[in-house]
Amino acid sequence: MGRYAEHGEALGSAVTAKYTTVRKIAFFFSLGTAMVVGGSILLVNSGTAIAAALGVPRIVLGLTMIAIGTSLPELATAIAAVRKRVFDLAAGNLIGANALNLTLVAGTAASISPLELTRMTQVYTFPAILLIFAAFFMFVRTKHGLARWEGAVIMGLYLAFIAGLTVLQL
Repeated sequence: MGRYAEHGEALGSAVTAKYTTVRKIAFFFSLGTAMVVGGSILLVNSGTAIAAALGVPRIVLGLTMIAIGTSLPELATAIAAVRKRVFDLAAGNLIGANALNLTLVAGTAASISPLELTRMTQVYTFPAILLIFAAFFMFVRTKHGLARWEGAVIMGLYLAFIAGLTVLQL
């Protein structure tokens, strides 16, 4: 419990110093949740309209606008946790969100209606994502963390993936 208690106490004292009652904490948690949900809905809806107006393929839309809309909460949480130096919370959130997407979200969607994968998804998207994940895993395993330059490489690989996908789809 030692390591986790330290982080919990550090995070807890920072939170309770700012919001002194459980009622206030619950209110701000609920408000933040509502803002994240509302913001994601606005982002996805406006992104869909922009993509339709520009004639962007749905796969590109899904891998960019929709992915950004659904990942902004993880990004915001990770940035806030890193700024407060609660690194375990940032890592746990990112890993947990991805595990949830790959299991619960994909499993639920497929149980409602089978997910059909295009040939492009099978020959380009999956291998590219696996390459990005392999680079991430290699960086994390070698130093038990992710340096700034390694984060920049991961972002660059993602941007190259999106650029390649866009070129192949258009």
